[in-house]
Amino acid sequence: MSVSFPELLERMVRREFLSREEMRGAFMAIMAGEATPAQIGAFLMTHRMRGRPRADEPAGAAEGLPHLGFERAVMRL
Repeated sequence: MSVSFPELLERMVRREFLSREEMRGAFMAIMAGEATPAQIGAFLMTHRMRGRPRADEPAGAAEGLPHLGFERAVMRL
């Protein structure tokens, strides 16, 4: 992911939307265990507080799953 978690969180607090690529990178980092529990919680809360996502965000998150392998993603949930 080219943008760090703190940078993404700051943008989301400002109610900015993430690009498809940024969301894919963030989701892959979370699912791969690269984000701390605090970062994950902050990411989810800012996502919720910001409101309804644009189509690029859920699409980017979904694109991250095949890179990790479906079985691995399900095991982490």
